Amino acid sequence: MLKAVGQPSDVVAMGHDAAVHRPTLVIVEDEQEVADLLKLLFEFDGRIDVAAMVGDGPPGVELVARLRPTACILDLHMPTMHGTEALARMRHSSPATKIVVFSTYPDPYTLFDVLTHGADSYLDKATAWLDIVPTVAQLCGLPPEAEDAELEDHRDADGR
Repeated sequence: MLKAVGQPSDVVAMGHDAAVHRPTLVIVEDEQEVADLLKLLFEFDGRIDVAAMVGDGPPGVELVARLRPTACILDLHMPTMHGTEALARMRHSSPATKIVVFSTYPDPYTLFDVLTHGADSYLDKATAWLDIVPTVAQLCGLPPEAEDAELEDHRDADGR
């Protein structure tokens, strides 16, 4: 049922319960396995609704402009539009959307580039899987889950 693809007509939008006003999330990621895992992490957490997933920049820009989600997770390396261009367009069309770049470029130049293009946060796919949900939740103004706080306490105790 769920697939991340590159054409707007192939976008998979998720249903919403109109009585519950939780933050919404759009995932823009071209690797199906990564997109599926992100969706699963947010579903398991339960505080943020995954509104839609798409696998390329142009339909991602269109979705963010149309849906105006609370947050967006954005990959940098995509088939037809680089993430920094998509990021700048998303920031222009939906200034209130919190954008987290989740990619595999851990160098400081990339961090500087995405922050100057309007990202609210940058996380490295190689090391930040435990941080993605708490980071998005915090940007959405949600209080930390008890498990998030316990994880932070554990990290502090270990010095990591």
